[in-house]
Amino acid sequence: MERKYIRIGETMIKSEAWNTLPSSTTKLLLCMMYVANGKQHFQFPCHLAVQCGFSRSSFWRYRDELIAYGFIEVVANNKLQRRNNVYGFCSKWKEFSDKN
Repeated sequence: MERKYIRIGETMIKSEAWNTLPSSTTKLLLCMMYVANGKQHFQFPCHLAVQCGFSRSSFWRYRDELIAYGFIEVVANNKLQRRNNVYGFCSKWKEFSDKN
């Protein structure tokens, strides 16, 4: 048995948003879930994305897709303070439509 793991609900897996999400973006979401460790709000600096196998530019693109699909949101944009952004999981993916 693993010491740390993540769980994904059936509703999410069967959703239109999940099924149209590109696979690399799905991988980033899973990495974020792992790092969040069950918390609603979390930080995911770019260097963690690089450790997970993403390039810096890919991280920003996939992060923006996760926001557009409604899986995460930026809770605190700390770019001007030169600190890590704070992200939060959200359930806007339930209203996602591929027709957008």
